[in-house]
Amino acid sequence: MDIEQYLDEKAYSCLRDVADEDYICARMAFKAQCSINFHWLALQAIEKYIKCILLLRRKKAKFGHDLRKGLKKAKRLDLFHIDKDSIEFILYINKYGSPSARYLELATAISPPMLNKLDKAVWEIRRYCIKHVDSEHFRKVENIPILERNFSNFSLQRGYLERILSDNLHSVSKDALIWCNPYFGSTEKVKNIHFSGRNPPELYLSLQNIESQIEYLKELNRYC
Repeated sequence: MDIEQYLDEKAYSCLRDVADEDYICARMAFKAQCSINFHWLALQAIEKYIKCILLLRRKKAKFGHDLRKGLKKAKRLDLFHIDKDSIEFILYINKYGSPSARYLELATAISPPMLNKLDKAVWEIRRYCIKHVDSEHFRKVENIPILERNFSNFSLQRGYLERILSDNLHSVSKDALIWCNPYFGSTEKVKNIHFSGRNPPELYLSLQNIESQIEYLKELNRYC
């Protein structure tokens, strides 16, 4: 294996495959109505997909967890395009999957449309996680109406999600992937999940004035 093959394998195994796992876990968190973990895992998945794309193109993939910076790098590439609403979702996840939100310094919430937005964003970004981007093939995919885009339109060779869908040994992961997922499995609608979220203590402990909040946060900073 030469250095080029090594870098490609790292992109596929350590970034794309792990991103696929993060994506499945994000869907599990959504179903369990764990809003904080849903946002964090969604951010992790999208972050790794973007880093995979950049590494395969031999571009610097160092942007930490800042999806805004990663998206800016990806947009400079030839043949990279995702819909406006997916960009808006990524920027939303960039905020609510951030350290502040993970430690509940921001209120977080999930509702049925959020899952579909994640599925759409993953379907759009993940298709670029390949070594050679065929412009003609991508143009054909771009012409497919959004509501008709799904797994059958675009699959990746050696992809982890593809293995999950074809291997009955991964039944739990497969069920989580296809559940209410029009892009990778089922057109069933999300049921029994309407709206759920978590609020930081400052919102329910009656810390009404800014002076009290500052005093309490200074005390908190002594410990963590």
